[in-house]
Amino acid sequence: MLNFWPFYIAQVWSTKLKGMRRVALFGAGEHSKWLLDLTAGFDGPEVIGLIDDRADRIPEFGGRRVVSPDDAGKLEFDAIVISSDAAESALWTRAKECFPAATIVRLYEGLPPGPYEKFSEVVPRIETIAGPAETVNLDTVVAFASDVEPKRKLVEVFGRLDPDPSIGRMVDGYRRAIDRFGSRWRYIDLWSLLYAYTVLARPARYLEIGTRRGHSLAAVCAASMQSGADSLEVVCCDRWIERYAGQANPGPEFVKEQMTRIGFEGAIRFLSGSSHELLPALFQDSGERFDLVTVDGDHSRQGALADLEDVVGRIRLGGMLAFDDINHPQHLYLHDVWKRVMEGRQDFETYANPRNATGIAAALRYR
Repeated sequence: MLNFWPFYIAQVWSTKLKGMRRVALFGAGEHSKWLLDLTAGFDGPEVIGLIDDRADRIPEFGGRRVVSPDDAGKLEFDAIVISSDAAESALWTRAKECFPAATIVRLYEGLPPGPYEKFSEVVPRIETIAGPAETVNLDTVVAFASDVEPKRKLVEVFGRLDPDPSIGRMVDGYRRAIDRFGSRWRYIDLWSLLYAYTVLARPARYLEIGTRRGHSLAAVCAASMQSGADSLEVVCCDRWIERYAGQANPGPEFVKEQMTRIGFEGAIRFLSGSSHELLPALFQDSGERFDLVTVDGDHSRQGALADLEDVVGRIRLGGMLAFDDINHPQHLYLHDVWKRVMEGRQDFETYANPRNATGIAAALRYR
């Protein structure tokens, strides 16, 4: 399903602003972020700045200067564009009071008041919609993840990490299943799912909630290197609880050293503390997005729910969200948490497998 509003704005931009070279947006809110992203691909006037009564608190927005109405003379513009779909009428009245002689353009003039359903990432022209060779769907990821090839690679990758009892048991299980079933073996867990997606989709930004000793991170980093991606930017969030689940939890420096062992030299940013405090701070930037997100941290019902709700709106188009342990014997409610967040959404395709290991769920954003 295509989003109508980018096509609508493209038409308005090319007609109401025809012949103009420089415009200023009136209002520095979520709509302006969407509009700046959208119009970057349009022919027409350049957005040279924003005008907002809160300029003292928002001096810069999307790389543009923000000025108060009193300081708008510092911007040289041909017209002012009202940038809101929910409060356009009120902002237009305010702009006319401040700039009675200026050309002021309303994008939604004559339409019922918004807000309208828009995407933060949009397709301005139908010719830009990717075909099947340029996209990856969840069926493809799951099929590759369940194959024997990712496990063979993971056995080799995990063999380079510091020994750990839990990883040792899983790697031993991988080996025995490969020996017994060969290429017929079908099995999927968090590590193989992350590895498969990274090889196929080549994500540029990865957010991991719950890192511990870095096993899931190693799967992603190794796959990123194998896929030939230029770089992978990683953000890891963990409380680094000592003896977590009875296992050692050494901390960021240990994890960095583990990634060095597998040859990964990309940027890793560590957020040490509660995800419920750190993620809202991370997402203060309305444009913050990730291609791949793993939620495997707080396993309480409310904690897992909060993590999923914090990140689900921060997945880029084509990006994937992975959620572990939906069938963990101590956390059987996590499957219900997953369904509560994901069921009924119209922008993700979803997958859940409670049978293999402690269960794994995933969602891929397709619009």
